[in-house]
Amino acid sequence: FKLTSKPFISDVFLPAVQPGGKKIAFQMADHVWMINVDGTQLKQTTTSRSKETAFAFSPDGQFLMVGEAVSSFDSHFNEVWAIPSQAGNVWIGSGKPTPAVRVTEKYNGKRLNIAGNTLTWRK
Repeated sequence: FKLTSKPFISDVFLPAVQPGGKKIAFQMADHVWMINVDGTQLKQTTTSRSKETAFAFSPDGQFLMVGEAVSSFDSHFNEVWAIPSQAGNVWIGSGKPTPAVRVTEKYNGKRLNIAGNTLTWRK
């Protein structure tokens, strides 16, 4: 598989490499996808009613922090979630069972604009 082989490849954004260099996470069609660096095992990692706009692997590579936006046209976060990086297609949001953990929520009803839409883990 090559990232250039899909017709919607122009919709691939924000690649992040897992510590240790085994996987690459990226945004495609408003959600997070992962692929092994050798091009195998492409899988959709998140599903939601919103758009996942930013993400970052934890320092140990076991989790992925994901910023959730209001809509496909928005790049500000409403909430930030942490998901296991080895999980299958994880629901981001409320209303359904999910292994995702809400890290933060709207602040006084306002959208979050964190460091230019960049998420960073601290040790």
